[in-house]
Amino acid sequence: MMFLMSAFIVFFTSGGLILGFGPVYSLLVREKQWSELCSPEEQEEADGGVLCAAQEVRLQYVFSTGFLCLSAANACFGVFLDVVGPRATILLGLMLSALGNFALAFGDSHTGSGAWIIAGYSLVGAGGMGAYLAAFQILQLYEVQGVVCSTLSSLFNCSGYVYMMLGVQGITRSVFFHVYG
Repeated sequence: MMFLMSAFIVFFTSGGLILGFGPVYSLLVREKQWSELCSPEEQEEADGGVLCAAQEVRLQYVFSTGFLCLSAANACFGVFLDVVGPRATILLGLMLSALGNFALAFGDSHTGSGAWIIAGYSLVGAGGMGAYLAAFQILQLYEVQGVVCSTLSSLFNCSGYVYMMLGVQGITRSVFFHVYG
């Protein structure tokens, strides 16, 4: 039972947002996030599906900043896990992930700089890493640890598929990230 709970938490809260960047990127493009950075001529081309350079750079900031935060969180949460233990680590990770999801739900480049989108994406990546690392403590309960370890790793890698739901007709970014948070 504990393994199933741990696997569920890893699957639904880990850094899958980083691994599932494709659906998020496509959604941000459909929403025309950061299109206001384009010149009027470039905006006309954008209606044909072409992004301007400034918009593309900002969209790439989302991924690169999120991946950097996920990588940095790996080291930070490793120390945190050793100092305070898995319960506090997983709680902090889940809290950061929830905050990140809400930031992603509210972020919008049209009414601001879009910094909430970047910050939210980064928080989900960092918080997910905390939950992921803390979940590995479950290995101590099993004599044969290889299957459990490989299952948790596989779930982390597959967690990006949750974001495929962003492509489902009628599911908006706001609704998805409110529910997911």
